[in-house]
Amino acid sequence: NNGDSYKPSISGTTLTNTLTGTISLNGTKVWKDNSNALNLRPANYTVKLYRNGNYQKDASFSNSKGWSFSGLAKYDANGKIYTYTIKEDEIILSNGDRYVPSLNGNILTNTLTGTTSLSGTKVWEDNNNAYNTRPSTYTVKLYRNGAYQKDATFANSKGWSFTGLAKYDVNGKLYTYTIQEDS
Repeated sequence: NNGDSYKPSISGTTLTNTLTGTISLNGTKVWKDNSNALNLRPANYTVKLYRNGNYQKDASFSNSKGWSFSGLAKYDANGKIYTYTIKEDEIILSNGDRYVPSLNGNILTNTLTGTTSLSGTKVWEDNNNAYNTRPSTYTVKLYRNGAYQKDATFANSKGWSFTGLAKYDVNGKLYTYTIQEDS
């Protein structure tokens, strides 16, 4: 016996036995944020429960390693087993970064994501181009954690910038960006 039972009911001369039972749905919570090195992880997170694709309720869980729903009806009125699923919305942080959820089986993973930019000024020490030797453009090489990423060419201006750069790796560890200029 798996704990299921029949609930009898009478309507006129019809005796109906409806299969009943409850189940629990639980899983593991994984945070990919470099062990919360930047102290951005929220104290709580919310999981949404769906039954046969229809929203049922939210439940808030502390920043633990698991989540659980218990006492869920196992069968519908016709004795058919319900299908339960969960979903978590992105957690948007005050700095604009996000924890993006993904679900693999019963493992709910939140990966820290965000974008950043890198910009600076270009200084020419050439007596204000008195000898007309300054090039019309210059190229800056971008490196992420020491690995070459791309070149960008800028007009002969006083500034350069790279925008929309990934801020974290797949494990939520902060990238370090550096630049070099071609001579």
